[in-house]
Formats: sequence, structure tokens, C-alpha cells
Amino acid sequence: MSVRSAFAWSIAGQIASFAATFGTTVLLARLLSPREIGIYAAGLAVVGILQAISAFGVGSYVIRENELTPTTLSTAFTINAALCLVLAGLVFAASFSNWITAGEPEVRSVLQLLSVVPLLNAFELRPATMLQRQMNFQIISIVTTGRALAGAVVTIVAAWFGAGALSAAYGGIVQALVGAMGFSLLARSHVGVSISTVGWRTMVRFGLQTLAIGGVSSASARASEFILGRMLGFSALGLYSRASALSNTLFQNFYGSMARVLFSRLAEDHRSNAGTARSYLNGLDIVLAIMWPLLAGLSVLAGPVVQILFGSKWLAAALPLSILLIAQAISLSFAMNHELFVLRDRLGQQSWLETVRSIVGLAAFAVGCYYGITGAAAARLLDAVVGVALYVPLLPMLSGVRRRALLIVYLRSIALAVVAIGPAVGIMRYMAWNPATSPFLIAMAVTVGIALWILLLSYLRHPLFVELARLIIQVRNRFATAPST
Repeated sequence: MSVRSAFAWSIAGQIASFAATFGTTVLLARLLSPREIGIYAAGLAVVGILQAISAFGVGSYVIRENELTPTTLSTAFTINAALCLVLAGLVFAASFSNWITAGEPEVRSVLQLLSVVPLLNAFELRPATMLQRQMNFQIISIVTTGRALAGAVVTIVAAWFGAGALSAAYGGIVQALVGAMGFSLLARSHVGVSISTVGWRTMVRFGLQTLAIGGVSSASARASEFILGRMLGFSALGLYSRASALSNTLFQNFYGSMARVLFSRLAEDHRSNAGTARSYLNGLDIVLAIMWPLLAGLSVLAGPVVQILFGSKWLAAALPLSILLIAQAISLSFAMNHELFVLRDRLGQQSWLETVRSIVGLAAFAVGCYYGITGAAAARLLDAVVGVALYVPLLPMLSGVRRRALLIVYLRSIALAVVAIGPAVGIMRYMAWNPATSPFLIAMAVTVGIALWILLLSYLRHPLFVELARLIIQVRNRFATAPST
């Protein structure tokens, strides 16, 4: 599958998945109280801390491996299955700790339900990873959409019938089940449960380095939420988690889909010794052209967005949401850094960098909690700035891209963001940043901003504009050559 087709399928799947996840987030905010969502978030935070071991990088090892053998796949499955079993046991055991659950029975129940998820995820590794290695994002998108929809339906129905904080946990189990079954059925040729330990030392060394990066980062993020819940209570955690969930949903679905395709392309270039500079630069250019205007625009409109989607009882989450979106935009300046470290086999270096960043970020978050959920969100800005200082200077060396070329990408992405959000800033300033600003005015500002964004893309002859033009031509040609009935 070509990069263009893979990207199109990945985006399509993520849009559908985002719609399901986003819809669930909105409806849950209407059906549940901040405290109920805070209870689920507390359980999820504990799972996230323990789930750091799942960031072991077995899938990345398979994707980047030059000579992939059936034995390597069997070893990868064995290591991943063992980790999933350990994680399931740790989550279940954690449910019996009063210190972890804060004596809240529903947190205990959430943990016990979520302990099933890793067991189901164990069967997803081989087919999902091989599909990504082969850039077969059509099947990945179908399964991703199916499991997101199934999880959303179960979560909403459970909440409607009074399951409260347990609703999302039921949805999580169904989502994992549908994912495992979907990949097993649609990618049957890649399914296998054979056991092997051949070459485990090399894979474990790679996994430990990856764990020191993604695992530390993931554990730090979840530990932050755990700290917030203990310091400020379940209701405050519920408010913060809605802001965090909304920003993360946008980030993971839009950026995540692009990053997966680009990693597969970078890995392919690396295996063929073609060099990664061009693919990385074009990928970063497109990512920032989409994500910076999107995140900055939503940051400006955070108040009305929360008012419209969640209702007035959640307005306290608006300012933290705005701050978190800006922090994510800043962190995108070093997008796909981990993929480059993987390809250059320099995970040891990144593990130290990520450890420093996580320690600073966690300490800043704990201090920020003394100033409420807004202070906690502001600590994420410091985390993003630290990331810029650590990673941006290394990007030219890792990617092969010149500093001047990177600077040009940053400058025109900033220009695209500025013209896109300009109308929204004008409207919100005129309305004194009132969260009850008319949806009609907001829609008008967004429409004008998108039009200006497209005009500037065209003027710059941006790679994104070129790709969109090619896609339109392809679609038009297909319709023109389609046999008439």
C-alpha cells in the first residue's frame, strides 16, 4: 500500500474512532457527575501507572526489524503475553489496597474490571503489528473503528442504565474484546500463539530501553492524575480528566494516525537505506500544518466548547483545557522524535532524556496542584518547554534534516495557525471571552479561519495543499472514468 493510501485509510479510521470516542466523552459528561467520572479516572490512573510495562516496545521492534522471521514473531508474542499476564495480576491486586483506592468501593470495582483488558490485548500484538509493518492500514482502520463504536455503545448504554463510574470500564472490556477478535479474523494469516525464547535478550534489551522512555512518560502522566485526585478530591479529578480526555482524544486520534503511517514510511526508508530526511520533513510539515491550527483554535474556543458539549456544570474545566491544548501544540515541535530514536538505535539516550523530563514534569505538576486544576494544567506547559529544550536540538542529527529547513517548517506552521485562529480570537475578544458566545458566531469564525488557512496553504504551495490537490484530482478522475448505468 502506498503512503498516500495508507495515510488516507489511517485518517479515515481515526476520524471514525474519534467520532465514537468524542461522542462518548460528551454523553458521559451529560449522564455522569464530575465525582463519578473522577472515580473512573482514579482507577484508570492506577492502571496507567502499572500499564507502563506495556510500553515495552515489542511492536516497534517487529516493525523496524530488517530480517523478520517466524521465530522472532513467536518470541515477541511470548514476551508480550507474559507482560500482559503480569499487568493483569498487578491491576487486580491493586484493587485490594485501601491506600490505592482511597477506601472507595467503586474504584476497587473499576480496577477489577480493567484487569481483564490486558489479557485480551495479548492476542492483538501479532496481527496488528504485522499489518502496520506492511502499511495495511485498511484493515487497521476497520478494526479500530469497530472497537471504538462497540466500546462507545456499551459505555453509553451502561451509563444510561445507572452503572455510573463503572460504565467506561464495561466499555473498555468490550473494546478490547472486539479489537482482539477483529484483528484475529481479518488478519488470520498473521495470527499465532506459538511460544519461543530465541533472541529474547536482544528484544528485552530493546524493550527495556523503550520502557524507560514510554513507560516512564506514561507512568508519570498517570501518577500526576493520581496525585491530583488525592490532593484535590474526586470531583476536581473529574473536571481535570474531562479536559485532559478531550485534549488527548484530539491529539491521539489525529496526530496518532499520522504518526503511525509516518513511522512505517520512515522504517521502510531506513531499511532500504534511502534516508529519512525527506519523509520526516514532509511529515512534520503536514502534521504541524494540521495540528497547530486545530489545537490553537480549540484553545481559543475552550469556554464555548465546554459549554456546548458538556454543559455549565463543567465550565471549570475550560481554562485547564485551553492550557493543555497549548502544551500539546508546543510538544508537537519535536513530533516523531521517538520514532527517530528507534530507527537510529539510540533508545538509551532517549531513556535518560525522558526520565529527566518526567521527573521535572511530575514535580511541577505536584506543585501546580496546590493552585487547583488550573495550576496542574499550567505545569504541563513547563513539561512541554522542557521537551523542546531536550529534543529539538537533536532533530537535525536524528532525521538528517537541516536546521534551516526545520525553522522554515516551524515559521510557516505558525503563520498557518495565526491566520486560522485570527477570526476566533476576534470574536471571543469582542464577546469578552464569554463561554455562552453564540454558536452561530463561533461557526462563522471557524469557517472564515478555515478559508484563510486554505488560501495560505495554496499561496505557500504547502505539501499538504499539494497532497489535497492530488487527492481531489484522483477522486474526480475515478468518477469521470466510472461506467455509467
